[in-house]
Amino acid sequence: MSHKFLYVFFVLVLLFLLGMSLLTGPASLSALDIFSKTLSAESQFVLTELRIPRTMALFTIGASLALCGVILQTLLSNPLSEPFTLGLSGASTLGAVLFLFLGIFPSWLSLPLGSLLGSASAMIFILYLQKKIPMKSNVLILSGVMISFFSGAVVTLIISIMDPYQMQQAIYWMMGLVGTPRDAWSYYLLPIFIGVLSFFYYQKIHLDRLLLGLETAQNLGTRVKFLKYNIIFLSSLLCSLCVSISGLVGFVGLVAPHLCYFLFKTRRHRVTLLAAPLLGAILFLISDIVSRSISTETEIPAGSLMALMGAPLLILFLIRGTKRVSNS
Repeated sequence: MSHKFLYVFFVLVLLFLLGMSLLTGPASLSALDIFSKTLSAESQFVLTELRIPRTMALFTIGASLALCGVILQTLLSNPLSEPFTLGLSGASTLGAVLFLFLGIFPSWLSLPLGSLLGSASAMIFILYLQKKIPMKSNVLILSGVMISFFSGAVVTLIISIMDPYQMQQAIYWMMGLVGTPRDAWSYYLLPIFIGVLSFFYYQKIHLDRLLLGLETAQNLGTRVKFLKYNIIFLSSLLCSLCVSISGLVGFVGLVAPHLCYFLFKTRRHRVTLLAAPLLGAILFLISDIVSRSISTETEIPAGSLMALMGAPLLILFLIRGTKRVSNS
């Protein structure tokens, strides 16, 4: 099956899911209502203030996390690498929850600012470790696990001393919840995502060389240090912005790249940099549409449902990959 056919197929699937996302929810809307010029004020509000920002958030967050997964797996040569593995998501969550608890700023400022500071702190710590210890895949992942455990412990401590309203807000946010006023922030995330994607697509040949190893890429003329720092910085930036909008969303950055490798049968970045974000957006849209369809009375966090969908898929891909290696 050609790559062009797969691209066209998944673009059509994405467009269908974007339409389904606009139509799914407690308030009934039809496809004709979306294009109607005589839409009621209530339906107009639901569409423009709730459904469109939510759909945009699902698209941009899913695509951004999948892009982070692709470039981090390339840098670390490890199939389990993504922002969560490096501890960037955990540190972003810690920063956001801490700012939310302190209440110094309004939530529209405290969540993104806290997430950015938390992610930046984790990035600085990782870069500090790199100067002390040679940059290797296992070193980064172990430091990421350490950051995640530490951040999780501090977040649990902070939540335990919050008032009930803050506690409920923090817990729902940590489960990967969209459908809040923060969805509108995705309009700012979209141009940043496009800029980061454009930068890495321009560097696609050098990213391909990284698949051969850092030393080989250096010998072939790639500025490994420049590319490495950009991967860590831009991944932390995208991750922190995603966390500030939806909270913790797991498995998108892991499953989407592996699904891309399986379907497109290549690791070349001219393919994966476009296909993986496309698949990431599709996966997150599916999880949210299913969560809204299950119940209209209570909001089921899309991040939780994404984990239920993603974990079996990831295990399946890892088993297939292990069998392929043992048979070769």
